[in-house]
Amino acid sequence: MRAINHGRSVLRAALGLTGCLLIWGCTQVIGADWDKPSKSGPAAGSGGAAGDASVEGSVGGTGSTAQGGSGGTAGAGGTGVCNPNNCPGSDTECATRVCKSGACAMDYAPSTKVLQAQVAGDCKKVMCDGAGQTIQVPDDLDRPNDNKPCTDDVCTGGVPSNPNTASGTPCGGNNTKCDGNGNCSGCTQASDCPQASECATWDCPAGTCVSSPAAEGSVCHVSQAPNAPCFSCQAGACLNVQAGEDPNAQCTGGSGAEVCNGSGACACSDTVKNWGETDVNCGGPACLPCADGKGCLAGSDCLGGACKTDGTCCTPESQAKTCGGKCGMVANNCGQQVDCGGCTPPATCNASNACVTTLKGNGESCKFGPECTSGHCWAGQLCCSLTCDGVCEACNDNGVGCKTAYSDPTCPGTGQMCAAPGSCLCSDGALTPTYESDVDCGKNCPKCERHKKCTGNADCQSAECCSCAGENFCVNYANCPSDCP
Repeated sequence: MRAINHGRSVLRAALGLTGCLLIWGCTQVIGADWDKPSKSGPAAGSGGAAGDASVEGSVGGTGSTAQGGSGGTAGAGGTGVCNPNNCPGSDTECATRVCKSGACAMDYAPSTKVLQAQVAGDCKKVMCDGAGQTIQVPDDLDRPNDNKPCTDDVCTGGVPSNPNTASGTPCGGNNTKCDGNGNCSGCTQASDCPQASECATWDCPAGTCVSSPAAEGSVCHVSQAPNAPCFSCQAGACLNVQAGEDPNAQCTGGSGAEVCNGSGACACSDTVKNWGETDVNCGGPACLPCADGKGCLAGSDCLGGACKTDGTCCTPESQAKTCGGKCGMVANNCGQQVDCGGCTPPATCNASNACVTTLKGNGESCKFGPECTSGHCWAGQLCCSLTCDGVCEACNDNGVGCKTAYSDPTCPGTGQMCAAPGSCLCSDGALTPTYESDVDCGKNCPKCERHKKCTGNADCQSAECCSCAGENFCVNYANCPSDCP
């Protein structure tokens, strides 16, 4: 067993396994020694942070320093849908963020790929190295053009130079020749010199051709490619505008922030996903919005104005189509929540976003008649088997049948005004001594007329209740007892 453990230690040391070898989805055990028996440390390390929608959980924290302490448990992975645009890092021509098996990863371009952005005339070529990085390799065809007829444009093993052309080499017209010192001599007029270009003109002072470069940075493209926008005059030669620049505002196909890609084309028309684009030649801060199905980070990246959770553009359907008889908050075809409104009472919106009506039985609370099985909601409070809306009628507490109401606004008097269903105490033609002093008057009922029985001045219209032979009667004011019946 000791020999086996020793072999493992040697293998570990040889491979340098002191850290996790993978970028994503790996967990490293820290604090273990394969040469010694394991012992529990005082405490385990803390767990790693949970991942977000595009990145898996991080590895656990380091265990305590005591011998044998174990590493913490890895954090839980994110639960969202993987979207390459949300993955860490950024896309380049040599490395592109992708999702594999629901997790972020990188795709590397092959080592044969040549980058679009190149420095013209540096005798070098920038290429991908197959591992996501770039390398420079000699390119002796990328000669340093100094736009002079009597110097040679030379690359030697990736090193640029412009040595003088051999003396006697023709350099223009009318027998002009190079003098070996870089000059084109023997002219008598400007037409004897090399032909003018977009970036340089020629003249013949004192028998030698002399060039005059055009304004530095001025637009040129005819000598390179018709309508190629990203070229400018640089030291008399027409060369690529540097990547990320657009000094002459030639890139007009994007949002106004578009730039040149370093290869003579505008970034939003070069068929490469670069410069913050969310998909090839669209989206991001510089290019026009993308069509449906193209990559996006936000609604502003999309023609339809919506970016789905899976990172693709979408055009939302109409609210009418989204709702289609549904209620509440409903997700449309782009995953956006749309308010489809409520239901007409008594219907309510259920968990399936449908309006449903569940009728209530007698005795249940209600606000409207259609809520009740019977169709009757007494006083906006209680489902009742009958309407119970007659004079002095009320629904029984159990919702079945009617009972005498305590009061009714159509009855005269105050307090308890009802004698029975359909009958008011103060207008039933009967004496109820508890509530009136005479038939239908006094006490809770309206005040009594002259010569009606009373219990006090408050019962009489005249405010005079007089004791007459042992009984009290209403009499004319201040005429007691002379007005007794």
